[in-house]
Amino acid sequence: MNREEWLAGRHTGIGASEAAAVLGLSRYKSPLEVYLEKIGELGPQDDSERMYWGRKLEAIIAQEYGIRTGLTVSLNQDYTVLTHPVHEWMRCTLDAIAYDSEKGPGNVQCKNVDRFSAHEWADGVPEEYLIQVMHEMAVAGFNWGCLAVLIGGNQFHAYEFDRDSELIDLIIEREEHFWKENVMKKIPPSATGASIEALSKLYPKDNGTTITLYQDDIGNAILSYLEAKDKIDSLEKRKKDAQAMIQEAMGEASHAIYDTQEGSVYGVSWTQVKGRLTFDAKSFEKDYPDLYAQYCRVGAGYRRFVVKEKRVQQSIPPNRVAMIGG
Repeated sequence: MNREEWLAGRHTGIGASEAAAVLGLSRYKSPLEVYLEKIGELGPQDDSERMYWGRKLEAIIAQEYGIRTGLTVSLNQDYTVLTHPVHEWMRCTLDAIAYDSEKGPGNVQCKNVDRFSAHEWADGVPEEYLIQVMHEMAVAGFNWGCLAVLIGGNQFHAYEFDRDSELIDLIIEREEHFWKENVMKKIPPSATGASIEALSKLYPKDNGTTITLYQDDIGNAILSYLEAKDKIDSLEKRKKDAQAMIQEAMGEASHAIYDTQEGSVYGVSWTQVKGRLTFDAKSFEKDYPDLYAQYCRVGAGYRRFVVKEKRVQQSIPPNRVAMIGG
């Protein structure tokens, strides 16, 4: 199977990389986005550079795991898709399989992580990746699995896990509900904060109409949005006030050290950064209007989201109007 055929078949079931999203535990995708992909409402997603290089490095990461552990590792180079023997909607495409003489075969999930995300691995494997490994174990019927990760291009770590039947049962339960109650019945799951990008793709343009929202939960959402916005604005002001106080104390100094009585040390830097090269579009348009018109392009645009409180002026009671008129 080639990659195009593999991509075309993704709508027929739930893959391991989608498991955490279905459970509402992914930082990158919401249950609603997975749902829209499954029913064909969202077209093929563009392949990013991160995704491209992640696939390219899978073989290297898997081979390194084999070298460091001494285990035989077999790569899944032809995108072989496995299906759960009971739950036909539960599928996975393993990166590789490792063979242990005592524990038997185990799935190897390979991750390439940039250095800016290294802090996410400080306390071990992020929850969403553990769920991915357990989903693969459930489908493949393995008793153990591994997550091998290359961080920042020069830090290799391998985390091995035994089969957690309780967690796997929970994953199957939640995925089965999603597949049968949402996808099969075409009833979308509730939107979450991770759904905003999917909603923008689903409703890219407005139609100019005005509707009235009556639902209490929508009213609560509006109040929550405004309350959160006020808190963010307040914290942003607090942050800027603190920044101004520190910068005033530093003056022209590039760096500063603050020692607390408890022994903590804080470092502060306020250094010169080289200016960014920019293009003066207005001057270019003035000097070369024909070239400007030839190469100027209008972007796709987007929908701006704003919530404001509109106070309704109360009407004057009839008896009050009579008193004023008299």
